[in-house]
Amino acid sequence: MTDVAPHRDALHTAVAEARDYRDFADGFFEEMAGIAGKPRWGEKTPLHALYLPQIFAVYPEAKVVFLMREAKNTLASTLKSGHVGFGFFDALAIYMRVHREWRRCAGEPSIVRLRYEEFVADPEAHLRAICDFIGEEFEPAMLAPGMIDSSYREGVMDRQPDIAIMPDDPLKWQGVLTPAQASLIDRALSGPVLPITRFGYLLARTRLTLAIRIAKNRAGFFHLGSRRTRRRKCV
Repeated sequence: MTDVAPHRDALHTAVAEARDYRDFADGFFEEMAGIAGKPRWGEKTPLHALYLPQIFAVYPEAKVVFLMREAKNTLASTLKSGHVGFGFFDALAIYMRVHREWRRCAGEPSIVRLRYEEFVADPEAHLRAICDFIGEEFEPAMLAPGMIDSSYREGVMDRQPDIAIMPDDPLKWQGVLTPAQASLIDRALSGPVLPITRFGYLLARTRLTLAIRIAKNRAGFFHLGSRRTRRRKCV
């Protein structure tokens, strides 16, 4: 990873005179791309899936690759990561919101939706399709990103240049989640998809709240997502 400390002044200059969000992003990311010796930049913050309308308002020409992973492995990865501060219930609520956006943006011409499990099962075919979508030439080096299972280990991610894209283990979550947590995830995502309205959001939130209370009471624990659990019935 490139050390940006020597480039702080250049980065500050690049954004100091920004007139709007686009100026700020262009200045910062173009400077970062130049520091890394890259001709093009992209942004991959996962929670930006919740702000797609705002992103398209700033970048109408943007191309989005929406990669969605199976729920239990996603939450296990979130809880295992040392740099993410979410508890179990916060992570589940966020996943449900992202999943709702995944359903909402089906058919959008500027968005390619792709299941993570399908991608890692045949990465070359999907990478070629993504390159065609964003207007980039496919290179075999894309198949060896060099990242070693960063989300399931604590501390800084390891990198080796010859590590290829690896298939996903569908039961990887079993080493992180409890059976009660896994059951709650399945229940929370098994209901009908509600319309994207304030009323629909309130119904979804109420359904999740009730499911959490039921699960807590059945397990006899006040907090399923914490190791410091204690026997106490919820009211």
